[in-house]
This record gives sequence, C-alpha cells and structure tokens, in this order.
Amino acid sequence: LDNAIREISKIGYKGVEILCDIPHAYPPQFSEEQSKKIKNLISDLKINSILDLGCGLNPVALANSSVYYYACDINEQDLEVVKQFFSDNKVKGDVFVYDLMRNKSPLPKSDLCILFKYFFNRKDFFFFFYNY
Repeated sequence: LDNAIREISKIGYKGVEILCDIPHAYPPQFSEEQSKKIKNLISDLKINSILDLGCGLNPVALANSSVYYYACDINEQDLEVVKQFFSDNKVKGDVFVYDLMRNKSPLPKSDLCILFKYFFNRKDFFFFFYNY
C-alpha cells in the first residue's frame, strides 16, 4: 500500500483512495506496523492537512503537530477524546460532529481524505456513493 501511494504521488496525483477492505486496509488485518508506515508516509509526502471522515479514534494514532487535522464523526464521546488529545499534544485542527449519511454541507478541503473503517460491514456503502 505504501509503495502504491508513493508511486501515485510521483506521477503527480494529489490524492489517493484507500479501500478499507482487502487488499488495502482491511481493519481486522491492518496491523500497528502498517499504521506506522502510513503515518511515516504522510510525513514523507509533506501532507499539510488531513480530513478524517468517520474518524473514531484514528487521530490519536495518526495526528501530529505538523499536519492540520480535520476530525469528524457522529460519536461525540470519541470526539471528546480526540479534542483532548489535540490539546495535550498541540495538534492543530478542527474536531466536529458530521453524519456522512445525512449531512450534505461542504467539508473542508485537505491534502488527504481518509475513510478508515467507515464502510467496514456497512450495508449502505453504495447508497453513500450514489448520493454524493
């Protein structure tokens, strides 16, 4: 996965879609080591901003003070943990409630948009893409 992202960047693309399924980032098989590789890749590619849709607690593993991080989810308890993490670690970013299935308001622009785990075991996967 990290090699594919590097090659896509080299040929000039500004974004990449990572499927949360086999062979990309299937949650039951996505290891801590793989997460670290993605974090290092974000740093290597000089990404300045991340939009994490359905973030859960991903920002605790991925966010750092050098990248502006937009974290959104419907789980307000997770977002409170993320807010505290941002504060404690001087992470620049916005943490906000956003329901991907119901909210149609514009989202912030970013260098990287991730949807880790959101579509894992979701029956409304195609409905989401059809409506956007």
